[in-house]
Formats: sequence, structure tokens, C-alpha cells
Amino acid sequence: MRHDNRLIVDSADYSRLQLTQESVTVDILDTFLWILPILLLPEPHSPCLRIVTISSHYPSLDFVSQSTSVLGGVYGIVDCDTIHDQLALYKSLINHHLKYFRPVEKPQEFQYMKWVQYHLKYIDGWPKMDMNKKNVSKIRFHKRHLLVVEQTITFLSQMFYIVKNYGKLSFFEIGHSYITALMTIVIFSRSVVTALGRYRKIARYFVSSLHLYHYKDISEYALQTHLLVHRLSHYYTVYLISLVVTGMLLFNITPLYNNISSGVFNSPRPENMTFQHAVYLGLPFDYTTDIKGYFVVCILNWHLSHIAASYFCTFDLFLSLLILHLWGHLRIILNNLKTFPKPYTNNSMYTEEENQVVLLKLQECIRYHNFIISFTVMMSNVYDVVIIVYYLFHQVTGCLLLLQCSTLEWESLSRYGPLTLIIFQQLIQVSMIFEILGFLSDKLPNAVYSIPWEAMNVTNRKLVQVLLQKSQKPIQFKAMNMMSVGVQTMASIIKTSISYFIMLRTIARD
Repeated sequence: MRHDNRLIVDSADYSRLQLTQESVTVDILDTFLWILPILLLPEPHSPCLRIVTISSHYPSLDFVSQSTSVLGGVYGIVDCDTIHDQLALYKSLINHHLKYFRPVEKPQEFQYMKWVQYHLKYIDGWPKMDMNKKNVSKIRFHKRHLLVVEQTITFLSQMFYIVKNYGKLSFFEIGHSYITALMTIVIFSRSVVTALGRYRKIARYFVSSLHLYHYKDISEYALQTHLLVHRLSHYYTVYLISLVVTGMLLFNITPLYNNISSGVFNSPRPENMTFQHAVYLGLPFDYTTDIKGYFVVCILNWHLSHIAASYFCTFDLFLSLLILHLWGHLRIILNNLKTFPKPYTNNSMYTEEENQVVLLKLQECIRYHNFIISFTVMMSNVYDVVIIVYYLFHQVTGCLLLLQCSTLEWESLSRYGPLTLIIFQQLIQVSMIFEILGFLSDKLPNAVYSIPWEAMNVTNRKLVQVLLQKSQKPIQFKAMNMMSVGVQTMASIIKTSISYFIMLRTIARD
């Protein structure tokens, strides 16, 4: 049996794949039945048809058999005794127009990474990876700065509308403009960050160095961690991108539906009826009663909503991916410490040769820990202001959204209910992801102390002391070195928002 030519095939399709010396036949169901799971499920660890050579993708998977379960995905093995068999299999797949079987050679080729790239490029939040090329797109360079200018103009226009209509509209009507203006502040802060060079540097560093794909061949446990984080990242990406589409559609379709149901498009138009909009701006023309002005602002609002959804969901998605991969690195270093080699020839002390091996292991652990700490500091320098603005936004907007939903009218619930759920779940999920990073880092000191340091020589004991001192400092994200990001801060914000909501509801009723 030659491992170099073995192919991993999902068990769901294992029974439908027949391999012979001359040809390969694959029973493919209707195109719609297999294209959807291929797009939605992670590769190559999903129950859809995914085939990959072990030698070119996961060399450590020689232990996989048909009864082996890898993170919920059961695989079968097809033996290719000759290169002809392997080429025949690929030829059959190509004939069926299945272009998804090419082995992944870099992190950008994963499906969830492609989605992240696509949505970040819309807001110019994905940097150019190949910096050796001089032909960097000037249009892209200008786009991220134009987005900063666009959000500045949008915020000023919203404030002009609020000041102009202050006292003319009810608290619930003007509250919508308060919410959209606060969202614009968050979008502005994130557009500024994406325009900075240090953000683009950390994005390149994530793809080129931090991504667990680069560490899958270190050990079997590193491979399993990569598979776990890969699956979590994929489904998390699908979830957040669905929120981008859902939020944008609901925010714009709801006022359109209300306009249609109220009859403002009828001729003649009912008296004292105006057009509803997703975002109200202070503009030099009438767009609440004039049909031409309505369509101009309606199209503009679709663009602004897409930008807002991308900055809120996709920006948080990329930050969450950074945390998930850091979490994976912490799992690997904890496993390295738990499986630290013990004395082989002597039960009490390492031999001189063993001390040399231990020295290399300790140096590797220290370098790995420094790598994790340095990236955490780098990430803190990029995202600290964004996190503070984000938490302040939740503190104020949470109570306003609850206040808008408190009327329990269909119009308010349909318009602000989904937005309220999306905003609060964004707060919860970001805080939870940061919390699991801190929770895992708290286990490092005990893991370091549990290695057999008493059996080492003096030099290695000093290295253990250095590693122990470094590990006692928790890997915790602090915005501006003063606000801890985690579950406790999240709970405090939610409780305060509810308290302010009760107070504002009482004022609004009076």
C-alpha cells in the first residue's frame, strides 16, 4: 500500500465511488443537490464530496480509515496503486466539472477565507498580500480613504437632520435617527482603522504566519487543532455573512413594505402620508414626499446599509478569526507542555543527552509563547480604540433599541427587532470569543509548573523559571490598557442598558 497515492473520500460518497485500473466512475447526483453543500460546508472535512491527496495536503493523516471519525466527519480511503489510478480519478472529477478538489496550498484558498476576502474587499479591508509587486491598485488605495470621507459626510448629514427636526418629531420617531447616527460613528472608527497601515500589516501577518494551516504538520495534535479551528471558522463565517445579508435586507425592505402598505405609491396619494426610509439624511431636496427624491435616497440607503453591515459583521468576523487562531495556538502550546518528555533512563534526573533535548524543547516553548504574546500586543494596538467605541455604542444603543421595541407594534418590531437581536448577539459573541482566550491562558502557569523541572539541570531550570514568569501574565485583551474585554464587561453593559431603557421609557411616557 503506497501512502503517497492514497486519496481521502468522504464516507457519504465512498459507496458511490468505484475505482478500477482503467477508469473511475463517480455517481453524481443532480447539480443542485451537491453544489449547495460544497459551498456551505468546510473543505475538506465536510460530508460533501471532497477528495484530496494525503501527501499534498495533510501528510499526517496516514492513520485515517473508513471507520475513523475526524471532528464529526467520517472518511474512507481509496487506494491508488499506480499514478494512473490517481490521474484517472482526477480526470473523472474534472469531466464532471468539479473544480473543488484541488489541494489547498495556502490559507487564502479555504472557502471561508475567500468569503472573508470578498466582503472585506468591498470596504477595502483586505490588504494586498504580495508586497513585492509595485503595481498596487491606486483605486483601492483611494477607496478606503473615500469611505472615511463618505462616513464623515453621512454623519454630518444625519446630525443636520436631527437638529432640523428636533422638537417636530416624537421621541420614537427621532430615536431612529439617533440609532443610525451612533452606528455611523462605529462605522467611521472602523473605516479609519482599515485605512491604517498597522491594520493591513496585522492582516498580512495573520495569513502568512498566524493561520494554523502553517502549523498543521508540527504534530498530530496540531493537525487536529487546525481541523477544529478550520471547522469553527467556516461555520462562524457562514453565520456572520448571513447576518450581513439579513440585516441589510430587513433594514431596507421593512420601510419599503410599510410604504407599499400605507399606499404612498398610489395615485392620488393619501393626505399627510410621507415616504419611510432606512436612513434619514439632511439633504437639499425633498425625499419624503417627492417620488424622484425618494428613489435617489432609497438607492443611497441600500449602499449605506451594505457598508454598515460589512463594517459591523465582516469586521467583527475578521477579528473573531484572529482570536480563534490564537486560541488554537494556545491549545497547541498547552499540549506541548502536558506531553513534555520525562526522564527515560533515570527516574529522578535527566541525562546529559536528555537535557540537551529538554533545552531545545524549552526554547521552542518560549519562542512559541513569545509569538503568541507579540501578536496579542500587535492586535491590541490596532483594535483598542475600536473596541472602546464599540462598547460605548452598545451602552447607548442597547437602551434605545429596547425603547423602540417597547411599543410592541408590528412596525417597530419588524424594523427594530432583528436589528436589536443582531446588535446584542454581536456584543455577546465578540465578548465570549475574547473570554475563551483568557480562560485558556489561565491554564498556562499550571501547565508550565507541571513539567518535570526538578529532574533538569540548572540551565534548564532557569529557562523553566523564565517561562513560568512569562506565563503568569494572562493573555487578556485590554482596550487602551484600561478596559478588559470579556464576559464581565458584556454583562455590565447589558445590565446598564436595561436600566437606562427603563428610565427612558418612563420619561417617554410622561
